[in-house]
Amino acid sequence: MRNWFIYVLLFVGTVIASTNEMEYFVVPDSLVMEYDKLPNANDTLEAFDSLDRQQGIYYMDRFELDKALRTSLAKFPRFHPILNNFALGNKSLKHRKTVGLTPDDSIVDFVWLDGKNINTIKNFIRKHVATDSYSKAVSRFLHDLQGIVFADSVMMRRYALSLLAASLGVCYEGNGPYDKISSVSWEENEVEDLFRLKYKSKFRESIQSMCFGSVEPSMDVFKKFRENMNKDTVGIYKDCFRYRTLKRRFISNRCSDDRWNFSFDLVDSLYVSLLQKTVEANYQKINSFNDEIPVVWKTDGCGCSQYKDLNGNVYAVYPYWLAKEGGDTLDFSGITRIAYYGISASDKGVLQMPSGTKSLSFFNKDGYSDFVNEAHKHNVKVDWIIKKSQWGELSHDADKMQDFFRNLVKQVDSLVNTRVNSLFQQFVSCLAIDGRDGGFRGDGVSLWFQNYPTDSVNTRIFKDYFDSLQNKLNRENPYAMVNLMMNLLDLGEEKNVSVDSNYVPPQKGIYSYEFFGKLMKSNFNGTQKNYLIVLSDEPVSRSKLVIYRDLNQQLKNDMRREVLHAVVPMLWLDYQQWEQLTDDASFYNDAYYSLGIAPFGLLNDSAHMESRLSDILLENFEKEDGAHKRQSGFAAFFCTHRWAFRLLNSIVYGLVFLLLISYFAICRVNDYFSRRLALLVALVAIPPLFTSLILTNFDPVIMDYVGKVGQWGSFVIIILTVIAITLLQVYRSADFPRRKK
Repeated sequence: MRNWFIYVLLFVGTVIASTNEMEYFVVPDSLVMEYDKLPNANDTLEAFDSLDRQQGIYYMDRFELDKALRTSLAKFPRFHPILNNFALGNKSLKHRKTVGLTPDDSIVDFVWLDGKNINTIKNFIRKHVATDSYSKAVSRFLHDLQGIVFADSVMMRRYALSLLAASLGVCYEGNGPYDKISSVSWEENEVEDLFRLKYKSKFRESIQSMCFGSVEPSMDVFKKFRENMNKDTVGIYKDCFRYRTLKRRFISNRCSDDRWNFSFDLVDSLYVSLLQKTVEANYQKINSFNDEIPVVWKTDGCGCSQYKDLNGNVYAVYPYWLAKEGGDTLDFSGITRIAYYGISASDKGVLQMPSGTKSLSFFNKDGYSDFVNEAHKHNVKVDWIIKKSQWGELSHDADKMQDFFRNLVKQVDSLVNTRVNSLFQQFVSCLAIDGRDGGFRGDGVSLWFQNYPTDSVNTRIFKDYFDSLQNKLNRENPYAMVNLMMNLLDLGEEKNVSVDSNYVPPQKGIYSYEFFGKLMKSNFNGTQKNYLIVLSDEPVSRSKLVIYRDLNQQLKNDMRREVLHAVVPMLWLDYQQWEQLTDDASFYNDAYYSLGIAPFGLLNDSAHMESRLSDILLENFEKEDGAHKRQSGFAAFFCTHRWAFRLLNSIVYGLVFLLLISYFAICRVNDYFSRRLALLVALVAIPPLFTSLILTNFDPVIMDYVGKVGQWGSFVIIILTVIAITLLQVYRSADFPRRKK
């Protein structure tokens, strides 16, 4: 069966998965540590060694023996009830009595454990451990998930499926989900341990041989095996068959995309049966947001965006949970746009923070929007991600849906097009060359609408108000953009495939490349275009090709080319397996025109120990003639202080103009410089040339206007001015013959 049924379940699951729009999901360190404290079958080895050392030691009575056993196994208190019951109540315990005149007068001189007693205690412990909930394989799995933050439950589940495939070694010789497959791969005894955890006492030796024996049973044996199993244990037959199939056809083998999809169905079934319950018990849904902590971005001298060297747009996402007191250090050099993820829309169309505080009230606080200026200072555009996944009554009431969008348009316009009135921004506005320095509180918005109703009425409403929002933003800011953010699964064709010929695929609504193409075509203003940010599915080494496939199925000719230029494949990083990211960045550099990175803001997470995420982008997502290295400190200083040099440039040109006017209009000035022509030429040429070269080389706005000829154009103009001054001076000083009257 194809993946469509799984996809539908995942799609529906997001509707009921959480009650808060902005929850995020993580397997915390504390829960992993608690799991590792559970009874562990490996503990029996150490416990048995301690027991063996008790053999043949004599004690005065059973109470002394019980105390000694519990002291010897002090690290394993869960075994103490077994020791206590045996020491105080087991009749087979070895002892010696001094016989009195009557049986009641007999006295136990001492007791001890012989080999049989030790083996009996060990058997009791084995039976106890067989019911434990600990598995080494599960522990490793949780450790590999530990600390990775996911924006929704579907994203986390798909990552877990990819991790399980990597742990089993599925298709890893091809483009596997992990580059360093050996770092997560399990030994077969760990897989066996996983089955034991699930089926415990039902996992008899015959079943163990059926699942993991060196000789694979024939289909007839499997069928007979299944017939002999009751309803309670039939699940183990299915899991054994799935694992055997994976091992025979996919583990340690190369896989085409079709084979990968088929193997992923088997992996998904094993995950649901063996791991899902434990993983869900160990991840947390977190909705933690402090209204008293503003977003603060610092750069530590990393320099401006090197957008001229990058082979397209690099779209980064900064999630709200990274914000902390004192601010975060970001490296803007390898990105072109950054989006703040932390705003949702209520059913009334009101923007709100994860805490429920209205977003406009939050960001209208003094200093709470200054991080936007910091990004603009480094020539990086700022978007706002607006998320909504729960539609409720809105999906059944067109009037309420229209009211929602009507209010949303007003709210987004107030969020994006409000001007920042800081002293720095007022200074920048005085020296602005175009709208990009206009001081707006953002450069666009990205709508992340999950589970939006796909009927024709709501689809039309979405398109109408999308156009309205784009037009409203562009009235004040022609560079503002309205983008869409969607999950790869929602845009794909896979979930519309069925083996039933009578199956009617559901309407796609807004979830198609074709729909986005029409949106983009109707809103292109000649200045900016819309982006479609596609959250790539795990493993990204496979999903990076899915966009191409779905585009080819849905679009043709010019529309396909235009949408491909607007697609931004978004990678949700686990900050592990950096070599795989290096390979993927190179692929996106060759295949696409943009790349998305999330979460962004962990500067100290190194890629190759000594480098960082931006280094990978600058090295692998640059043009062939790009610098492939960071800006120098000299260039970074001039870029981030470009407005000061614009002011300096204006002052210099103004003074030169006044000097020239004075030279030609005031006799004393003319006489002074006539005898010092070299000084005049130096004053007219050198300062303007210096400031012009700085701006044309390091001011990104001016660089866009003048291009590569800018610095030479300024040089030529200044040289021509100097030549003109010199010729005029020579002409005025020359003693030409005059005609007699």
